[in-house]
Amino acid sequence: MRATNHTVYFIGAGMTKSLQTSKPVPTMFDFVSVMADYVADPVIRVLLIELERAKLYDCESPTALRHANALAQCDGHTQPDPDLLADFVRAVKDRPHESIESLLRKADSRPGGNWADPLLRFRYGINRVFYLIGEQINWEPLERFLREQTLGNKHSHTFVSFNYDITLECALQRVARREWSPVFSYGFPIHWYSPTGDAGELESHERPAGGRRPHRARPIPSDLDPGPQRIRVLKPHGSLNWLLPYRCSDADGRWGFDEEPLVVLCKENGQLFYSSSTAPFQAVHFEGNALPVGNALPFVMPPTGDKQTDFDFLNIVRRAESAAIRDADRFIVVGWSMPESDSDEVRLVQDSLKEASGVKEVTAVNISQPASYFERVAAVFGIQQQRLHISNDGFPSYVYQTGGRTQN
Repeated sequence: MRATNHTVYFIGAGMTKSLQTSKPVPTMFDFVSVMADYVADPVIRVLLIELERAKLYDCESPTALRHANALAQCDGHTQPDPDLLADFVRAVKDRPHESIESLLRKADSRPGGNWADPLLRFRYGINRVFYLIGEQINWEPLERFLREQTLGNKHSHTFVSFNYDITLECALQRVARREWSPVFSYGFPIHWYSPTGDAGELESHERPAGGRRPHRARPIPSDLDPGPQRIRVLKPHGSLNWLLPYRCSDADGRWGFDEEPLVVLCKENGQLFYSSSTAPFQAVHFEGNALPVGNALPFVMPPTGDKQTDFDFLNIVRRAESAAIRDADRFIVVGWSMPESDSDEVRLVQDSLKEASGVKEVTAVNISQPASYFERVAAVFGIQQQRLHISNDGFPSYVYQTGGRTQN
């Protein structure tokens, strides 16, 4: 086998979940249940109550709805009855899991109410969970894996991340700051960044009277050196650190994202962060413009099942993903369960491989998956199962046992 020159990694929610410590980390399928562990936070509490009252779930719970209606009577300044809150959390957790992507899709399809419609807070609720988790994950396995993969060689590394969170990117910044940039390495042109919005800068502004203090968006300096760009992170479902204007259509009364301008949240030194805002929307003030964009939300989207999207920058990402798959000679799948909602991504992999010279090496890393899962991975990549390198004891175990290197 010739030396590996380009590795493509497919990163799913199982990777971030595997780094969980004291703070529960959600996946796409248990997101609401895990979100309920953070119900003490008012943003999370309001969102869970309104999700219940909006009757978005496929499996409705009369008990959860009854408790949600009772909790909704609180005026926002009074702490809810602890027993009532505990009963509500229990009812939420007792419901069969439903993918956050499915719920997000249903919320997006509803006609908009006024600008404060609680369902429009959905994305900030998702963001809030990861903001509350913050740095409290086990970084060591991921950083060790990235060091072993990306340092000490000049090969290309393309990470296709289906995760909304920025755990992967933050770890890359710790390990390979000079090799990965939030401005140049997401696979499409980014023209604006905002260094404001982290807890240290906005903590005193999270009260309702000041909750809409604008993010200050600045243009990316034109003289920045993009570097070699041999490490990229492609996120076809969006990212919590991307802000886009979110508006209500005059035609059908539904809310949706504008195509531009996209703002990436990163400090002056390039460090990424989650917005700490508790407001339903954020105002973004673009340097040189008199007025801010009034409504902006983290750009995260459920899989559409369509080969093209309405967003040019996501189509650029998809083309970059396809080109990387065609060029790669090694693939590592970490925590990606290949759910039915990602069927379009599976087709993209298969269609791209038809134009490749042949798959050289595939590794699948997950935890406690049935044999049928690995059979599917092998089929998607067009190889016999005996050629598939399998690690089914979790991502940290894989890293500690192999150092992140494939064992032949």
